[in-house]
Amino acid sequence: MLAPGGRLAAATNAWTHLIELRELAQRLGIERALQPPRREASAFDLEAAAEEISAALEVERVERRDSALEIGDVETLVAYVRSLEAPPEPALARLRAHVARQIELAGAFHVSIAAGFVAARKPAR
Repeated sequence: MLAPGGRLAAATNAWTHLIELRELAQRLGIERALQPPRREASAFDLEAAAEEISAALEVERVERRDSALEIGDVETLVAYVRSLEAPPEPALARLRAHVARQIELAGAFHVSIAAGFVAARKPAR
């Protein structure tokens, strides 16, 4: 609970964060640890954060940062997926093959990064 005049900084991801990886995971059947590659109406994400926070606080600003990862090593991506869940080896083999092909064709596996924060304060009434 914030005291009057208190400030809140809430960091969250946009719904498009890691979208390429989430779409691939869904196609390969290993999406359990990742958010679905569609926007959930009930999700607390950057697109909805300011509106939700404004129900209780005065929103002062919202900032968004978009970037990308260019992953050039298959095992780095496999290690990340393994850190989220333990997919069966056949699914990991499909992931390796797909990512290796993308790296071969494009030089890297591209993953979008989208995150930001909402700054708010409680009125000093």
